[in-house]
Amino acid sequence: MKKDSYLLPCINDALDYITGSSWFSSLNLRSGYWQVELAPDVQPKTAFTIGQGLWHFRVMPFRLCNAPATFKRLMERVLAHVPQQHCIVYLDDLLVHASDFEGALCNLQEVFAAIRQAGLRLNPKKCQLFRRETTFLGHVVSAGGVSTDPAKITAVRDWLLPTNVNDLRSFLGLASYYRWYVQDFSTIASVLHHCLQCTKHVATFKLLPDSIRLLVAPHRACSLQYCFE
Repeated sequence: MKKDSYLLPCINDALDYITGSSWFSSLNLRSGYWQVELAPDVQPKTAFTIGQGLWHFRVMPFRLCNAPATFKRLMERVLAHVPQQHCIVYLDDLLVHASDFEGALCNLQEVFAAIRQAGLRLNPKKCQLFRRETTFLGHVVSAGGVSTDPAKITAVRDWLLPTNVNDLRSFLGLASYYRWYVQDFSTIASVLHHCLQCTKHVATFKLLPDSIRLLVAPHRACSLQYCFE
């Protein structure tokens, strides 16, 4: 299967569009990938076995290499007429926003109409409408700006001290998601990245605690500062 290198959106860039908004509605598609039917000639390529014959998907499964790119193209087509100043889209997650309630209602109707016309379905249990503050992709968005989701930060804070390279790599992946909230992140994390190069020197992991303590406490910032690394 040929790899589709269609780029996914940058979360931090997309969140810039909420500037000036104070009403938010977060939407989630129900099993988004499964709402995309596979062409008959492609279905056999998803074949798997559970001990009694072969089975294959009739809809697009998760972990298919081109699934994210395919779904992104679909959502761009469905919401082509809806600007990001009205709705931010990241795969099956949507954030509809506006500066006032009337605008929020209008934008939401616009998005609902597009989703209905495309025959897509939302997951009501994961939708939050007309909120002053809501969570979106691990961030808390409000009229005051964007901050970290406390629930996600708890996961970082309670992460067990890595004892091997794989654990450390997993921690860095999670911590890096919030690098924009940590001043001098690259400097602090440099010790941890150095440990990834020292697989034969277990003693190097003694350097971990100090660096990890500095990474697990992102906080809500009152002002916005751009740092280019």
